[in-house]
Amino acid sequence: AMVVVVGVRAVGERVAALLGRLPVLRREAEALREMFRSAHVLCRPASLPIPVVLSLAGWFCECVAMWVVLDAFPGTDVDLGTVTFIYSLSTVAGALAMMPGGLGITEGGMTGLVVLLLPAVRPGVATATTILVRFATLWFAVLVGLVALAALGRGRGDPAGEAPR
Repeated sequence: AMVVVVGVRAVGERVAALLGRLPVLRREAEALREMFRSAHVLCRPASLPIPVVLSLAGWFCECVAMWVVLDAFPGTDVDLGTVTFIYSLSTVAGALAMMPGGLGITEGGMTGLVVLLLPAVRPGVATATTILVRFATLWFAVLVGLVALAALGRGRGDPAGEAPR
């Protein structure tokens, strides 16, 4: 449904108009129309291959990171395919939960699936792996974003480091 709404300009314009009539979004009607126009440009078939390939490569690197961390613990011998399945399923479940960064759902899924699907891995090792992987793949990016946001605020001449309103 999202591909149709974003990919077909007429449908996107209609959805933006309908959303702009809602009392909560009425003041943001023009911003909604602009959002759908921009999404339409970004999601054209000609624009998608490079971002999709880069995204797949990035996600696969995160799967490899989890495999490396898990495999570094003594007594664990896990295959990359199973770890890729665990990481991907947990991340998608976290995204579907609509929590910021999939907090709680992703971690619980990773730890639980490692224990369930890799019986040779002890629960403590599964938990430590999850913490390390989430720090490296989520919290490091959050930290970099906060630093960039602070730098952006300072770059605009705001002494407090806050972005202008």
